[in-house]
Amino acid sequence: MTISDAIILAMNEPRVYGFSVGGMGRTLFQLKNIDCCYLVFSNNLDKYIEMLLHDQPQFVVGIGRNNNLSQGDIVTENTDQERSNLASLKIKELINRKELNSKYVFIKIPGNTSPWILVPKIDQKILEFVKANTQVCYSRHGRKIYRTFPL
Repeated sequence: MTISDAIILAMNEPRVYGFSVGGMGRTLFQLKNIDCCYLVFSNNLDKYIEMLLHDQPQFVVGIGRNNNLSQGDIVTENTDQERSNLASLKIKELINRKELNSKYVFIKIPGNTSPWILVPKIDQKILEFVKANTQVCYSRHGRKIYRTFPL
């Protein structure tokens, strides 16, 4: 593989941007299936939104705690019922207005479980989400091309 082939391949691979609200950094930064991690607080939410609009990642994954979940349970929400934080609301609004061309999912994790237990499960959920929304094609030169399904 030449350098130009590697650059083209890297540009075509799905980019996954992840964020968490508040003190979830220990979990967020251990995830292997996220390309860009960001801790969102009320004072930096607008900067994160600007970054998403500029970079236009294929996928955005939010992670937050839910103390009502049983230990070890993980719930993914990508419906309009997910209203747990302002970041989710703003991201969904941008997607609905077609300003942000990303697929979005919010993953709820139990508040009482250690990150080392949850990280592999969250990584698996992210991988499943990306695979369910990505199609791998090949160019006439045999290069892999990743395409996300239309919004």
